[in-house]
Amino acid sequence: MKEILKYSVWPIVGMIFHPMYTIINSAMIGRLYEGDEKNTHLAALGLGSLTISILMISIVSCFCMVVGTFIGPAFGDERPDLCKRYLFRQYFLNCFSFLITLIPTLFIKDIFLAIG
Repeated sequence: MKEILKYSVWPIVGMIFHPMYTIINSAMIGRLYEGDEKNTHLAALGLGSLTISILMISIVSCFCMVVGTFIGPAFGDERPDLCKRYLFRQYFLNCFSFLITLIPTLFIKDIFLAIG
């Protein structure tokens, strides 16, 4: 349990402070463009955050975590060749899934304009 806690401290700290990062971004954008009566900059920040969260963070990072779970059992079976194989497959699949989610991101302005 001590070993698990040692490796989980920094990811937990990152997860705690990520909402703070988002709040500070919103506050800074809101204060920089106080004269903007339509709040277009805050709307752009909201749409951008939502899009990146859905496409990149939820889909790609969850996929990355799932693919990485195969390495632990292979290491437990003392099969370093299988660990390497799974790790390189994970690299390939992560890059591939990132590229797939990058395509709609490149055209997101047109997508949002088409939606209205």
